[in-house]
Amino acid sequence: MLRALGDATRLCMLALLRRRPFCVCELAALFPISQPAVSGHLRRLRAAGLVVDQRRGMWVYYRLADPLPDVAAAALRALRLPAAMAAAASTDPASCPVQPASGDALAPPPRSAAVAVQRSG
Repeated sequence: MLRALGDATRLCMLALLRRRPFCVCELAALFPISQPAVSGHLRRLRAAGLVVDQRRGMWVYYRLADPLPDVAAAALRALRLPAAMAAAASTDPASCPVQPASGDALAPPPRSAAVAVQRSG
């Protein structure tokens, strides 16, 4: 768990997830790294027991584990997010194509908003 907490990017991700659940595409828009790199960081956080994921169709949402280990909770209390990231965490998801359904449930976008994949051949 300490190795997972030892990376500044992962600490920022945890601080964002403290505010609300995020999908991978939202986090990728906030960090100067690729979406696969964001997924790799989240995979390490999940393996350390710090976050849990929830799959909805093609999208995966992450939130903090409950309860969060004391060491991780103390690290997050001491962390301050950059202003732009704090603003992104306090707003509704804008960069993600998945909009929350009523209540806390998360739902994929309507079929008309889905991107069609064409096969060549």
